Amino acid sequence: MALMDSPLIGMIGPVSFIGINWISYKAHVFKAMEDPEPKGNLGTIYFPVSLLVLVGLAAFGVVERWEAGVGVMVLGWGDGLAAIVGKRFGRTEYRLFNQTKTIPGTIALILASSAVTLFLSLVFSPGLDAWTLLLRSGSVGLFAALVELTTPRGFDNITIPILTALFFHYVAATPLAGPFAAAAALNGIVAFGAFRKQAVDTSGAAVGAAVGTAILFAGGFPAYALLVGF
Repeated sequence: MALMDSPLIGMIGPVSFIGINWISYKAHVFKAMEDPEPKGNLGTIYFPVSLLVLVGLAAFGVVERWEAGVGVMVLGWGDGLAAIVGKRFGRTEYRLFNQTKTIPGTIALILASSAVTLFLSLVFSPGLDAWTLLLRSGSVGLFAALVELTTPRGFDNITIPILTALFFHYVAATPLAGPFAAAAALNGIVAFGAFRKQAVDTSGAAVGAAVGTAILFAGGFPAYALLVGF
């Protein structure tokens, strides 16, 4: 996206790999990237679909090209490292939407997503102060983790890159980054406290944190008071 002026040229790669990855999925051509289960998820196909959407969003000016790149890099590095770290160090597992998550994997997703956002911001949006950079990158990391936690298996290859790019443009790169980070931090503390009190299990804590963050950020304290009351 950064090097191709024509969106039609930029779409050639994603469109090609939608077809190539579909063939590989059906015939198990590239075994290293396919799920060993007979009915594995379609994540390898969803990823080029999301790339195609991001090229289109950048072409129509919905997001900047490099902001679309934030979505791509968050999935490639954040979600990728979450799987690697989770398998290597994932002693604490929990089930969410019929899939296994690990606390080290989630932490790796937040840190890696924040790191790539920080790097791209330094390259394409120079001159920002340290606090703005940390707030921007940290909010993206938290948002990507919430999306990954609440997305059914395989679909995160669509939701993470597209929603993260939109979130970066309309929230993280604006003064709304602070309220979102505060909402996410508060709900993370509440969810952790509820889990420690054994009021909810790990999946309930994760979904509760995501729902609470969305309600507090979008609706403010009056709407959040209704949730707390419930």
